[in-house]
Amino acid sequence: ELEGIPDRQPFPTELLPSEMQEMIEAVAEVKQVPVEVVASAAIVASATAIGSTHELVSGSHRNRLSIWAAVIAATGEGKSHAVNPAFTPVVRHDEKLCEQSREELKEYERKMAKWKEARQDGGAAPKDPGPPPEKPPFRQTLIEDFTFEAYAEIAQENPRGLGCNIDELAQLFGSLNQYKA
Repeated sequence: ELEGIPDRQPFPTELLPSEMQEMIEAVAEVKQVPVEVVASAAIVASATAIGSTHELVSGSHRNRLSIWAAVIAATGEGKSHAVNPAFTPVVRHDEKLCEQSREELKEYERKMAKWKEARQDGGAAPKDPGPPPEKPPFRQTLIEDFTFEAYAEIAQENPRGLGCNIDELAQLFGSLNQYKA
């Protein structure tokens, strides 16, 4: 025991919605990890789902949700297996968004090819097909392996916000010093 550090207090799951409480307690029991591990992931996953759709207002100050959490435990303690269930709904939503974005991109490429074709000379004066089609944003909710330059670009296309579920803090810290133009 370390001196000066108070005993661990139980995580107040009773302050969370009942469905979240049940999920947290069930995962913690099955995965044999402290409730705090699952609860912190559930709160971050919830903030990711909410994104910038809501703000915290205090007087004249308005803040969007920005929650950071790090689960620190020894290798092999089951952090990932306990954290991942909390993110499952967000991952499923993200998969749907990405698939929809891929379909929109295919449609954009089809329209762009038609637009370019309409501009071709064909022996006469070039036609004016109007403005080119606008490239759709690639919508997503989660990012994993990224540089901060890539994050900035992805965030521009996702004003609702992004979540990040990184397996190891070393991966995040390693990306802090990377620059890829």
